[in-house]
Amino acid sequence: EATINRYYGSAASVTIPSTIGGYSVTGLTCWIDSGRERGIFYGKSTTSVTIPDSVTTIGGWAFRDCTSLTGVTIPDGVTSIGYGAFYYCTSLTSVTIPDGVTTIGGNAFFNTAYYNDDANREDGMLYIGHHLIEAKADISGAYSIKPGTLTIAEDAFYERTSLTSVTIPDSVTMIGGWAFCKCTSLTSVTIPDGVKKIGGYAFYSCTSLTSVTIGDSVTTIGDGAFENCSLTSVTIPDSVTTIGSYAFYNCSKLNTVYYTGSQSQWNAISIGSDNDPLKNASKVYNYTSHNYTPVVTPPTCTEGGYTTYTCSHCGDTYIANEVPALGHNYLAVVTAPTCLEGGCTTYTCSICGDSYTADEVPALGHNFGSWRTMIPASCESVGVEARGCTRCDEVETRMLAATGHSPGEATITNEIAATCVEAGGYDVVVTCTGCGKELSRETVVIPATGHDYVSSAVTAPTCACAGFTTYTCKHCGDSYISDETPALGHSFANSVCTVCGAIHYGDANGDGEINMKDIVLIRKYLANFDDEYETSLFEVTVGADVNASGEVTMKDIVLLRRYLANYDDETGTSTETLGKAS
Repeated sequence: EATINRYYGSAASVTIPSTIGGYSVTGLTCWIDSGRERGIFYGKSTTSVTIPDSVTTIGGWAFRDCTSLTGVTIPDGVTSIGYGAFYYCTSLTSVTIPDGVTTIGGNAFFNTAYYNDDANREDGMLYIGHHLIEAKADISGAYSIKPGTLTIAEDAFYERTSLTSVTIPDSVTMIGGWAFCKCTSLTSVTIPDGVKKIGGYAFYSCTSLTSVTIGDSVTTIGDGAFENCSLTSVTIPDSVTTIGSYAFYNCSKLNTVYYTGSQSQWNAISIGSDNDPLKNASKVYNYTSHNYTPVVTPPTCTEGGYTTYTCSHCGDTYIANEVPALGHNYLAVVTAPTCLEGGCTTYTCSICGDSYTADEVPALGHNFGSWRTMIPASCESVGVEARGCTRCDEVETRMLAATGHSPGEATITNEIAATCVEAGGYDVVVTCTGCGKELSRETVVIPATGHDYVSSAVTAPTCACAGFTTYTCKHCGDSYISDETPALGHSFANSVCTVCGAIHYGDANGDGEINMKDIVLIRKYLANFDDEYETSLFEVTVGADVNASGEVTMKDIVLLRRYLANYDDETGTSTETLGKAS
């Protein structure tokens, strides 16, 4: 078998293997760093751990200081959780403990997020599943452990000095070590038949504990279990096989041991060292006498109280310790009279709650003060004035008449200046001087002024564009164009306009026209072109570069042919465009 004590990886989510090197992983424990116990995932950012079903023991401090761990589910195969196993796992918010766990060490979940969340406690008591982990620090008086609880963890009631009695349900199988250590006010305890083991020092220094009855299923009483107690008697069943060292050490008042087995069975019990008070006490063997459990019925105001003693073995009962009825203890509460209701004195018993009334006085009636304006009257709305009773919340109201409107002087508003095309105007308004409400409104219209155009710019004609004059309104900037003059037209020489420099693309011979002659000339130019000297026997104008590519090629002939083939004599245009690279 193998036990894991340290993780060297860096994963956020870790699954612990069920086998290592062929060995089954059955235990998890801590590692030692400079004499200090460290949890398996100490210093890691691991948030989730899956524990395999092969694990049966989670040892002491196994997950100590694993501050990133948020949740853990303990598999069903685990039977033991060691001391401080999840100590200071400050992010641990979710814990599941299976019913198969029989031992839970002290401080196993101390200072985890789950431990520190009061929402996980039942009236201050911390249970996880069917396991009692810790009692609230200020527990006092009698306490009954929740039915169905299986284990009481180590230190669960440690130093709960105000605990006087505890009822342990039959479902409990294990009382952990130090579970009731130093519960100095605990006077008696009955360990039920379901318990199989009483942990070491479970009732150590319970100095008021005078008697204890141990259930029929207990096999082991741990070391120091009842050390320093004030026991005078103890009932031990014949199921016990082992009594640990110091189990009854310094129980100097112990004088009688009631043993349900024979003397030979008693002699067969393995009793540890330093148990002289147990060994020296008188023995009553084959003990079967009554084992009475008291149930106290307290007295009431009208009936006496008593204690009923019932034998847990045979059910025999008897009544004793009778006390007389307490009698009522009435306390007076005076209800003062109000404006509408009379007053009285109510007498209530502080013990049972019985009550009666007396000393009645009549209602006072209202005592109204002066009228005060609550809502002032306005021009159109009525007002309200009220007066209140000086003794109660009663209020009387009455209405105030509306005052009516008071017209003020006329004012001009919403002034809009007239423009060239749109009318302007303004409103003459009269309002109430009291409430500001508009009483009348008259709208005055100012006609549009019309445009006042002047010549603002003369644009001269060019070779390709017509000339014109722009007229603009002095007031609003609106404008229009008139007095147009035709374009001057190009004046080409060798296919270049002498005025604007525009090129007459397609006019290869410079005669001012574009026709088949230009195609023929370009063909001759190209056919007689000397690539070495970059010259031709035929000259062409710049217009021969029909597609404006920067050189004269067959592409210019192709484009020029398409231009002429698609030329419309009527419109003087072609679907093809010259002077554009293709």
